[in-house]
Amino acid sequence: MNYAISIIREEFVVRIDADTVIGENCLDVTLRHVANPKVGAVGGMPRPPRVRTFFDRARMVEVLLKHGFFQVSMMG
Repeated sequence: MNYAISIIREEFVVRIDADTVIGENCLDVTLRHVANPKVGAVGGMPRPPRVRTFFDRARMVEVLLKHGFFQVSMMG
């Protein structure tokens, strides 16, 4: 990935994991933020595909804490 990024000449680069499903308007919303010259990167928050069982709810709490709080607070 580092090599590919070093040789491309595009204005924007989007990296998505192979096992990730993105929302229908995800890239439109992302590019709106990146169009601002003060923004250097945009990230999303992964969500479990369903929240039905105790395990699913525990996973959702983990995701909210890790991606919705800790990683965002590290950026500032």
